[in-house]
Amino acid sequence: MEDLAAKFKRPCILDLKIGTRQHSPDAPPHKVASKTAKCLSTTSHSLGLRMCGMQVYDAAHHRYIFRDKYYGRELTEETFPAMLMDFFNSGWGVRGELLLPFLEQLERFRKVMAQQSCFRFYSCSLLLIREGWVSEDQVQEWIRSGAIRPPTPTPPDTAEPPAPAPNPRADAPLLSSSSSSSSSSSASSASSSLAVPAPGPKETIIPSPSCSSAPSSPSFSAAVADSKQPAQPPQQRSQAEHEHEHDDLDAVIAEAEAARPSALNAMVSPSTLRLSASKPLLLPEDGFDEDSDADADIHPQAQQPVQPAEGTEDKQKSSSSSSSSNGASSNDLSATPRRRAAPRFVPGQVRPEPFEYDAYRIDVRLLDFAQTCPPEPGETGPDKGLLFGLDTLISLLKDLHRRCRTGEVATAPLFSSCYAKIGVPRD
Repeated sequence: MEDLAAKFKRPCILDLKIGTRQHSPDAPPHKVASKTAKCLSTTSHSLGLRMCGMQVYDAAHHRYIFRDKYYGRELTEETFPAMLMDFFNSGWGVRGELLLPFLEQLERFRKVMAQQSCFRFYSCSLLLIREGWVSEDQVQEWIRSGAIRPPTPTPPDTAEPPAPAPNPRADAPLLSSSSSSSSSSSASSASSSLAVPAPGPKETIIPSPSCSSAPSSPSFSAAVADSKQPAQPPQQRSQAEHEHEHDDLDAVIAEAEAARPSALNAMVSPSTLRLSASKPLLLPEDGFDEDSDADADIHPQAQQPVQPAEGTEDKQKSSSSSSSSNGASSNDLSATPRRRAAPRFVPGQVRPEPFEYDAYRIDVRLLDFAQTCPPEPGETGPDKGLLFGLDTLISLLKDLHRRCRTGEVATAPLFSSCYAKIGVPRD
């Protein structure tokens, strides 16, 4: 697979379905009927071309413009040339200098297709790709020379946001027992719509028979009296109470520290770690080697004594004598541990080269060969439907080039040589 847009910074792509026939000979009948009806109702039958997709970068406004296949199906013979003009529009006009390079590649491609008679390219796509990016330095030069007008700054949006809609329930007074008795008839009718109306000052609440004996008890009366009183806010604690609470917490922590077992205090002690005061401890980034003795130096009591095998005492003596002669002990952590060798190549750390921008870079490709097949029996010569579509596209581009030269179409300013081919960072 090849990314055809990788060579462009802002690729502008036009996808054209080329040919007057879009189905293969072995297609089922329903597929043949749908493909034939689609060709007859679009420009595939009249022009041998149908626009299936397009994206164009508008450098003047720094945006992309997209057109899908449904837009292409609505095109006619009269509106198809305007679609081609939109593809070559850079925002300041049609880039007429790109028409001749496209015509040269299409002429060579047409010559090759006319000389072959072995294949039929049904439902193939012809891609036209061009560069759409323009550097800011080039735009400023065009503005200084008067080739284009400076962009109009967009005025800031100073309009105040709309005020929120008033809430009718926010300022409504709450209904109370005293106000309900002195309200008007309209207020009384509104309050009557509530589920539980508030009792008036002369009304009494009669308890139900099931709890008729409850009010006689003093505890129930006290509970009712407390419920009628408004809730009191929580009392503010003084600073002295806060300090006293912190003192109690410090005492609990000190007691827990004192009750800690002595084994935990002796696990890491100054006598265990024999570090050099003049040379700090250096730990490797990738950790110690598997044969490193760092674990044995930090926790010597965790290592169980191992009985040496026969014939290994002489080797241990020789190794201990060599280590003492070098002045570094195996139990001394001041010596730098051995490091693992770093890999020479690290994926993802290779810095790519600067992107080679070319304002005049174009590309023409024929894609989608799924329906490519040999000619049917009795059919000779090249693919006439493909050649018909190529002839139509070449004719339309030649007409657009003529209109650009005569001034019938507004053209974009030409690029300066210092900005046409430069190295720019890729997005």
